[in-house]
Amino acid sequence: MTYTGSLTHTSDARFKENIATLDGALESVLRLRGVTFDWRRDRFPGQHFPAAKGIGFIAQEVETVFPSLVSTGGDGFKGVDYAEMTPILVEAIKAQQRRIDDQQQQIADLVKRLGIMEAAGRKDPDIRRASASSPVATVPDSRPAK
Repeated sequence: MTYTGSLTHTSDARFKENIATLDGALESVLRLRGVTFDWRRDRFPGQHFPAAKGIGFIAQEVETVFPSLVSTGGDGFKGVDYAEMTPILVEAIKAQQRRIDDQQQQIADLVKRLGIMEAAGRKDPDIRRASASSPVATVPDSRPAK
């Protein structure tokens, strides 16, 4: 099917109930494999496949992760509802961004701690000697002797 313009799916909240945010989208998306392929036009001329290289998914692979996105026609051939993949991908991107944000905060915290440790090392002659004599600086034990 070819069309121009826009294809709109009904999505008004008033039509829906039991609404829940998708959980585990990133982990599920990571199980998918995007592929390029050539259509088997010579074997299926009645399908009128385009000559151009295709980009997409393999329906049987998607079915193992998101069975509701795959339909099987009366002829036994499978298809993927690509439009329904969009909200899954959005939630996966958001989950990945949360991970990136958390990692950036961890890095910032570690850089701050390193700066504090380096500043302390510049002030303490024992630490300066240790760092000059060894490629790995060690912090002397500052606990009182027993």
